[in-house]
Amino acid sequence: AAEPGAEGVTSRTLLKMHAWRAALEEVVRVLRPLAPTERLGQGFGRDAADFKTWAVKALHEIMGGEAFMASSAEATAAIERADALTARWARAVAFHALQLALAHVIEGLLAC
Repeated sequence: AAEPGAEGVTSRTLLKMHAWRAALEEVVRVLRPLAPTERLGQGFGRDAADFKTWAVKALHEIMGGEAFMASSAEATAAIERADALTARWARAVAFHALQLALAHVIEGLLAC
């Protein structure tokens, strides 16, 4: 089991939220393809029970209520696709960590 952090939040929860933010960034890219992409901040709460609920709340904050409602059918479809990805968040985090760890080893081998 993970140790709680300073705010009583486990590392597992923080990693899950990181994966959720990455999935939400994909939803924003679908809804605003021409807008400059920017990383979403830590400002969205960790209190949602599932990704769909959390994503709808976050999109209201990002896009504003009226803009979100105008694209709600498209947003719902994008959230559904992203939700399927978030079910495998632990695998994605493990893969990314392994990728980062092995990058230095491979660079060292190629430099020789």
